[in-house]
Amino acid sequence: MTSDLTTPERVRNRLGSSADATLTNQVIQEYIDDATAYIFRVARKTFTPADALYELARSCCTNIAAMYSIIRPAGGTTDGLDYQIDELRIKKSEQLKARLRTANTFIRQADKELDQLQDDDTDYPQSNTGAYG
Repeated sequence: MTSDLTTPERVRNRLGSSADATLTNQVIQEYIDDATAYIFRVARKTFTPADALYELARSCCTNIAAMYSIIRPAGGTTDGLDYQIDELRIKKSEQLKARLRTANTFIRQADKELDQLQDDDTDYPQSNTGAYG
């Protein structure tokens, strides 16, 4: 499934200067597809450009894909470790904490957007004349 809710370029723009240069468009597209499937499942509907809530769904998809891009495994055993070589000191644990804080920002915003995208069950009339049990 290739989603049209967002693009790898939009995800990179959302990440801004924290965008990882090793993230390929193919990997970001996988995150977009995962985010799209999640949104469609939670909202119980698909969104097309003709929908009134399309832009909100697009923003939500971009936020979730950006979050996935941040928390993905970096692929190294030194990720999250502090180390020192002579006078050079690298605090990877602080970088990891900063990445997780950024990811939390994206997911909090996506949660708010998902709440608005969900179909509200209270909008439907309820009948109390049907069979019981």
